Amino acid sequence: MLIYTQEHMIAFISSGARQRFSTDDIRAIPAAEIIANFATFETYFGSYRIDEQQKIVTHLVQSSKIPNHIGTPLCRSFRLEADSLVLTSTDALWLDGTPWIFELFWKKQESLTAS
Repeated sequence: MLIYTQEHMIAFISSGARQRFSTDDIRAIPAAEIIANFATFETYFGSYRIDEQQKIVTHLVQSSKIPNHIGTPLCRSFRLEADSLVLTSTDALWLDGTPWIFELFWKKQESLTAS
């Protein structure tokens, strides 16, 4: 899920294959389960700015699952395709010592409302 308001944004990416923890007691979850779960989702939020001419959106990270991202700008090139927003990382993200460029397709959804 990717949400933009007038001033803020939040990104939450989650694997559909996440496993439930062996306990509902959050202080008793075994460390091995937490470690295994860590790589199955990504989330951060902050403010953002858009450079229309260069087609770059910069996410100014205020909090993140990855503490190293807090206070940093995450730049993404953007384009619209049909009902999708396509964001491509402009700086490499590191996975297992290898730089990667990611391209994510965000499909537009109708507004969520509480019932």
